[in-house]
Amino acid sequence: MIRLGRVLLVDGSAVFRDVFASVLRPHADEVTVAADCETAAALLQQRALPDLLLCETNLPDGDGFEVLSHVQAPHATAPITVLLTSSWSSRTAELARGLGATGLLAKPLGFRDLASLWKQHRSREWKDVQRAHARPLGVSFVLDPEDEDRSLLCWPVVNLGSADALVDTGGPVPIGTRLILQLNVGEHRCRVEAEVTRLQDPGWDHSAGVALRFPEPDESLRALFRSVHD
Repeated sequence: MIRLGRVLLVDGSAVFRDVFASVLRPHADEVTVAADCETAAALLQQRALPDLLLCETNLPDGDGFEVLSHVQAPHATAPITVLLTSSWSSRTAELARGLGATGLLAKPLGFRDLASLWKQHRSREWKDVQRAHARPLGVSFVLDPEDEDRSLLCWPVVNLGSADALVDTGGPVPIGTRLILQLNVGEHRCRVEAEVTRLQDPGWDHSAGVALRFPEPDESLRALFRSVHD
């Protein structure tokens, strides 16, 4: 299991902050969250710098590039800085790199994306990851409840039943958490509401996952299930 040290996660989405912070905590010494540039800047000024800064490029009161100014030289122990974006482009990647970021990761974000980048942190080599998750059966995308056209996180689907599933989140998500998901298996797609019912011990390539229940399975979900088991 990788160790991330102290992490500061900056993102305007409450769902992303809550869920991804929960996934990160078993891998980190501490996870602190901030919802905007102002809060992030205050935390960076008031506390010791984190080992890893994860920051969305588009924040409610500015952008993640502003946050970078608080962790640049002359800090001798500047954190590994990773920017997150829902609209990846080569221009954004070059801008992030030029401002001193270690990498740019595209949303929907998977834990394996971050783990892949973190393993290279000692060399401080630039890395952008547009997609690096594994897809045993398919992939589940966590949708933003305020904008369901925007996906926040992606988790490989390890097993799929007619009313439940196992997904590889990379870490725990609180039992009882309710999520809106898009499930993609082959050419089949469906949108479902899901609830976390169980934590799965690490076993899939040393990363943990959760069991999901679909309270109201419909025909589109049953068709997805048949596509896997027929």
